[in-house]
Amino acid sequence: MRLVKVSAKHYINADLLLEVYPHLVDPGLTIVMAALQANARGETESALLTIYTIDVHGEEAEHFTRWLDAVAEDGAQHAVLPGG
Repeated sequence: MRLVKVSAKHYINADLLLEVYPHLVDPGLTIVMAALQANARGETESALLTIYTIDVHGEEAEHFTRWLDAVAEDGAQHAVLPGG
């Protein structure tokens, strides 16, 4: 498990991070992540996931964006364009 502090009140398991997207109207980010449901009971039952979102704004959004830029792999350089 890799915990990342995204705000004074939120730590997330970066292994379960699904998506991060900027807000369209106000400056900020929405972080989408998955977590195992509290009632999942081991290997005999399939692990059920719950989706959570966390909204961060201002300085917290800026810091998290910088962290993402530092740890993310640039997928654009690997993209294959149609007909290319």
